[in-house]
Amino acid sequence: MTTEIIESSGDMFASGCEALVSPVDATGAQGAGLALAFARRFRRQASWYGDHGRRGFAEPGQVYHVLPKTGDDRLAAAHWLLERHRRDDTEPLVLFATTKLIWKEPSRTTWVVGCLEALVVVVNELGIRSVAIPALGCGKGQQGIKPADAFGWADVRPLMLAAAQQMQCERVVVFGPKE
Repeated sequence: MTTEIIESSGDMFASGCEALVSPVDATGAQGAGLALAFARRFRRQASWYGDHGRRGFAEPGQVYHVLPKTGDDRLAAAHWLLERHRRDDTEPLVLFATTKLIWKEPSRTTWVVGCLEALVVVVNELGIRSVAIPALGCGKGQQGIKPADAFGWADVRPLMLAAAQQMQCERVVVFGPKE
């Protein structure tokens, strides 16, 4: 399967993708930036992730979703639920990418890379048809970072495009940072 990779700077929520990636911290807080926009639009899924993070189940560099974790019988259940979601749900599946440990600390490149690696696995294992990914770690993720440790779109873009090439889906839309 050839994956169509599109770079965009438009409205991620209007992408028409089956799954959308929300950058979050590992504590479950979703009070600012794109995470807050997701929480307002997709309350049920955001509430699930908030509980997941507050209970200490999330860690940086991973991807979480409301479907059962993959592996053995859980993978079959996740496929069944994704098909049901496609048929019955009007909202996209949200994939929560933990790009930071806590909201007031910056993202780290290793966590962004971990999120991208986990995202490839999730998209491929679940058979997700299309996914929209924002500029992970480039927005609120850079607040409070020292200039020597900073990374930006020029660093993250090639990592995201490389991850997109590994995804076995119809379409990946990569969104650059808002300027």
